[in-house]
Amino acid sequence: IGGPLMITMLINTMAPIATLFGLELIAAFSRCWGRCTAWTQKRLDDAYTGPEFDIATRYGEVLMCVMVTMMYGSGMPLLYAFASFFCLTIAFFDKRFLLRVCRRPPRYGTDLAALAVAV
Repeated sequence: IGGPLMITMLINTMAPIATLFGLELIAAFSRCWGRCTAWTQKRLDDAYTGPEFDIATRYGEVLMCVMVTMMYGSGMPLLYAFASFFCLTIAFFDKRFLLRVCRRPPRYGTDLAALAVAV
């Protein structure tokens, strides 16, 4: 059971990072293409407006990583390294994605964080 679980955790660690990096490249291409082809301010605004940040999916990914690590980490200590790598890199890439690509997010309250802690 250890091998497939480690491969799954490695894939679940790298997939969100690759997705954010790919979306950042697409947004950069969209801005560059919009600068060259936009004839109106509306089209230029559309080219520079990024996607919404999906915080619910990110909470689910982080909670999954922490839960699997806490459940199986005593038998497979390498999971702790995967979890710490995931948390550090996803924090860096989320901050970068929010500041460079996404539109201004809505004000989130503390309800979602309190619900995640209660789980």
